[in-house]
Amino acid sequence: MEEEKDWDRLKVQKTKFWDFLDPEERTEAGRSFSGVLGWLSRNESRGRRINSNKRATC
Repeated sequence: MEEEKDWDRLKVQKTKFWDFLDPEERTEAGRSFSGVLGWLSRNESRGRRINSNKRATC
């Protein structure tokens, strides 16, 4: 119930620090980075394209 009250507050967390000299952590960092890139480059235009094809009728 406490989390429901925190919706209007900024929550700041420390991010994980990866040691790029450690092969396992370097692999984990690469997977995380590629996940963020995949999310940023997702195709959102599909829904917008459908809406833009609708014509207004008078």
